[in-house]
Amino acid sequence: MDWEQVAITAQIITGIATLGVAVFLASQLRLQHRDSQKDITMRIQSRLDTYRSAMGKDRELSDLFIRGQVDYQSLDQKEKQQFFWLATGMMTSWMNMGEYEDSIGYDMDELYYGLFSQKGTREFFSEARNAFPQDFQNKIDALIDRISSEGEKGVLPDLFDGVEVTEEEK
Repeated sequence: MDWEQVAITAQIITGIATLGVAVFLASQLRLQHRDSQKDITMRIQSRLDTYRSAMGKDRELSDLFIRGQVDYQSLDQKEKQQFFWLATGMMTSWMNMGEYEDSIGYDMDELYYGLFSQKGTREFFSEARNAFPQDFQNKIDALIDRISSEGEKGVLPDLFDGVEVTEEEK
């Protein structure tokens, strides 16, 4: 075997090894991407759990949220501010979660439909829309058009149904 054949053989072996490394690195990137998606999803879920926990523990906050959903305009200025931060935080988390809808198993359109089926939530959004990205505004505008054409069907759950309240808590 002369030197030219040895060089060609070495180049072929180097090419195969390089291809093997590229395939390995691609698989590692895919795993890393999947892990980062899980991490982000868990962080968003944790943030939403914080909202759910606060609503479940604090009847006053829960009542404020329900009143805001039903009739945002009836809230006083302080309550509107509280509702703004609560609703904006929740919607932002849901908006972020929508990026990973396939991996988390939520139907975000139905989640938004339930939220915006309430007149107060739509009133709030008309005032606070600029706090959200334009594509989200467009999505919610289309959803509100759908709700308007179908009629309001939203149902607000009684978050404390079946929970005994002591006289001290009243």
